[in-house]
Amino acid sequence: MDMAFGYWQVPMAEDSIEKTGFVTKKGIYEFLVMPFGLTSAPSTFQAMMNSILGEYIGKFCLVFIDDVLIFGGDSLTEHSALVEKVLIKCKEAGLKLKKKKCSWGQSSVSYLGHEVTSDGLKPSDHNVNKIVNFDTPKNVGEVRSYLGLCSYYRAFCPNFASVAAPLQKLVKKNVAFVWGEEQETSFRRFQEMLTSPPLLSYPDRRKYQVLSVDASKSGLGAVLSQVTDLYSLANEQVISYASRSLRGAETNYAITHLEALAVVWGVQHYRHFLLGRKFVLITDHSALRYVFQPVKSTPKLSRWAACLMEYDYSLRYRPGNANPADALSRLPIVDHERNSGTDVQDETPEAN
Repeated sequence: MDMAFGYWQVPMAEDSIEKTGFVTKKGIYEFLVMPFGLTSAPSTFQAMMNSILGEYIGKFCLVFIDDVLIFGGDSLTEHSALVEKVLIKCKEAGLKLKKKKCSWGQSSVSYLGHEVTSDGLKPSDHNVNKIVNFDTPKNVGEVRSYLGLCSYYRAFCPNFASVAAPLQKLVKKNVAFVWGEEQETSFRRFQEMLTSPPLLSYPDRRKYQVLSVDASKSGLGAVLSQVTDLYSLANEQVISYASRSLRGAETNYAITHLEALAVVWGVQHYRHFLLGRKFVLITDHSALRYVFQPVKSTPKLSRWAACLMEYDYSLRYRPGNANPADALSRLPIVDHERNSGTDVQDETPEAN
């Protein structure tokens, strides 16, 4: 669903109307509705939509400014009932839709750069074509643009870091721009990867979630998946991939501390999926089954154990060659800016 005329459906507050005045040869005109171009316009419109559809958001609809996605229902009849609920709310709020941009009862729709299908999530063909048809970068700015476009789909690229590394070198400070064979290979590899990306599953509250983590001397890796059987863990469906490189003092950690760091980072990275639910934590470092115990634990491990106390999980061992996060830790995402979410290193300073 798409709202007609967007911001113009939001009336201006009486004391703000005079602030929108502009001079023309016919006199001064003022906006009675919210104009386009205001810095606060997107957040104001989003807040309005959240207040109108708040009780449905996250249950069977998503809202991004003026675009509304309605999903769910085991049949067309059930889905239609959900659509009707959203339409009633919009009608009560006096909102109007743009009929030409609304699609109903679709098995696949494009939303925020992704193709949302009944089976899972994948990059939209439109944006994939942008990547495939991207001209070879001729300066640092174009490299950043290309990496930014590809990074938007990093959840679909388990080995994103290894492919991006040659291009990442070019955007560092005080590095001469030299486009060589290594960069060309990286550039083309992204185009190949994103023309056939993996299909990521939607989180299903009826299934059990599994977090597989691993660490190496170069980075941390995590894979969030879901299963129907909590004991056999058969038929895992991947929801998301994540990895990051080590920072500062982390490169000096012993392997056990690195593996423990991977656990805490992975859990906090997927906190919004895991908090309040029982899940299985998979590691290929068998010692982790004991290092979080209070007996003979170091101050650092004790702090990390405290971070995990609010979660309901069971720790299981899986050999590295069977752990999907193993490759991610060796092919981490190289970020020169801080990752989103809580930084484990900040919360757990070095012990004296």
